[in-house]
Amino acid sequence: MKVVRLIALVCLLPLAGAAQQAQVKWMSIEEALKASEKNPRKILIDMYTDWCGWCHKMDRDTFGDSTIARYISQNYYAVKMNAETQPDFSYKGRTFKLLTAAGKSMNEFVLAVTNNRPSYPSIAYLDEQGNVLTVVPGYQKPESLHPILQFLKEDKFKTMKFEEFVSRQQPTSK
Repeated sequence: MKVVRLIALVCLLPLAGAAQQAQVKWMSIEEALKASEKNPRKILIDMYTDWCGWCHKMDRDTFGDSTIARYISQNYYAVKMNAETQPDFSYKGRTFKLLTAAGKSMNEFVLAVTNNRPSYPSIAYLDEQGNVLTVVPGYQKPESLHPILQFLKEDKFKTMKFEEFVSRQQPTSK
């Protein structure tokens, strides 16, 4: 009987390790803005919809990547924002409302930061004062997202173009 338990334990150990992999620590936009007031940090806002297949793939494959999840959680306040259900919230002295027209809903914030051209998934990046730095539309693989995260976190955008930053990076092995 002890042998059976030992075999079961050994078989379950890899599953326990997988369950403890790093995960992104998601918060609401209100929580992120408040946290950044107390302890300034850039904010990453994953703008998605429930019907978006690429959004689900990005959740699973990119945000589910332990290296990406750890980097985001250590360096950013991460927000998940469903563009079609995000309740009203205040940001920079303005209330962004959930608008509904012709049976479709969308939060005004998504329209504002995408210049009325929303696409999903999209990631908005805010600086430590809550100013929008950029919005990156489209699905991002872990290897394409990581340099963006570093470039913005390290404020390299203040002194160089993204292409220059990427060309200076050493290839990393996984």
